[in-house]
Amino acid sequence: MLDFSKAPCFGRVEGLKTALTMLHDIKPRGTVIVETGTTRGSLGGGVEGDGWATLLFGWYCKSYEGKITTIDIVPEAIEECKEITKDYSDVISYRVGNSVEIIAKDLNEPIDLLYLDSANDPQITLNELKAAESKISNQTIIYIDDTSLAKKRPGGVCKGILAHKYLFDKGWRIVFDNGDQIIMKYKGETPSLLEKMIVGLKTKYLYKRVLRRGAL
Repeated sequence: MLDFSKAPCFGRVEGLKTALTMLHDIKPRGTVIVETGTTRGSLGGGVEGDGWATLLFGWYCKSYEGKITTIDIVPEAIEECKEITKDYSDVISYRVGNSVEIIAKDLNEPIDLLYLDSANDPQITLNELKAAESKISNQTIIYIDDTSLAKKRPGGVCKGILAHKYLFDKGWRIVFDNGDQIIMKYKGETPSLLEKMIVGLKTKYLYKRVLRRGAL
């Protein structure tokens, strides 16, 4: 059992604990984590609003011989993240720039945990996933923020809906959905035509809802 008693303060507790526990069960040491959308201080919602995942990932990687790459297009956000995560900077690679390009061109190692939490645009999230596709395996955990397929999310943002549909068609399934975040794992299940139709219709509905609420 993964012990969080010595972990730094973090939010989004249920999702982050679940993702790291799953990761630890699959690969206890030497994991590679990639995060799009970094931890922010004054530029973000603080530990409760944003979760400060980079901080927790840094703690985990330092404790279990892993490493994390965190990517953000805003230089000031990366600078804030460096200050917040300075105790774990030896296991964190801070990258400023376009997440899709960095993942596709600069990251070469297999990814054990992919955390997608950058733009609110579902198409960008899908593009990030596709950029990482050659670096993920059937053991990779894909963790997406601000997304729910099971419940109506109050904020209206559902940045992972297109990525979910793309993964679902390839045999991945949601193993965690708390109304704010989803975690997907490969199950190797080929969806039936009816399942594809249901997921397709739900994806279209949620995407239209995102557009109506002006989340993009």
